[in-house]
Amino acid sequence: MGISQQFIEAIEAGDLEEVRSLIEPLQLTGEPDAQYEIANMLAQAGYLKESEQVLEHLQFLFPEEAQLKIDRAQILMEIDEEDEALMLLTSIEEHAEEYPQALLSLADYYQMQGFYEVAEQKINEAVALLPDEPVLIFAKAELLQETGKYLESVRLYEKLKGQTDEIAGIRLSERLAEVYSAGAAYEDAIPYYEESLTQHVTPDLLFGLAYAAFQAGLYDMSVRKLNEVKSLDPDYF
Repeated sequence: MGISQQFIEAIEAGDLEEVRSLIEPLQLTGEPDAQYEIANMLAQAGYLKESEQVLEHLQFLFPEEAQLKIDRAQILMEIDEEDEALMLLTSIEEHAEEYPQALLSLADYYQMQGFYEVAEQKINEAVALLPDEPVLIFAKAELLQETGKYLESVRLYEKLKGQTDEIAGIRLSERLAEVYSAGAAYEDAIPYYEESLTQHVTPDLLFGLAYAAFQAGLYDMSVRKLNEVKSLDPDYF
């Protein structure tokens, strides 16, 4: 049985001791690509410290590999090792292909810490390098929304929606409905709620539409949608 299969079985069994016992043999005999694949597998399964251990070994083998630094930094942040994560991210050279990705990771960190101005600076720097990259535009829109800059965020979400319906697992019609509502532009929010509900129906979406309709003075629509919420989920609070 190959080492990858052994990891899969140990992860599926939830056997932490077995997972840990396999790491040293992996580092001694596994090909770098296999080690990287297993590190990702471990991270997705929630074995963050074990994934970081594998990535640390790979980084020892390939000290200048920027993608390894980014991947490891993201996991270090998850396990509250921010100082080392920041050191890795800031060590990535500006000429590296992965530099915009490093800037995005830094922006995520500063955003989580509440340093929104610094986060926006990092995202703007990344967008300046890759102005048409959807992931960066989306990240900036998310930050602007969180900081209450609704008009600016709507402009970016609308730009993205002209290219795709979904990004990072988020439907842009839903996000636009939420942002318009947050900015009290309820009439503008309604078409996006309606579009979202053609894709899937949830109590939250129905309630969002009902609330927007109420605020826009469309009381009949609001009552209909609230009744639909009650039918879909009688315990909706």
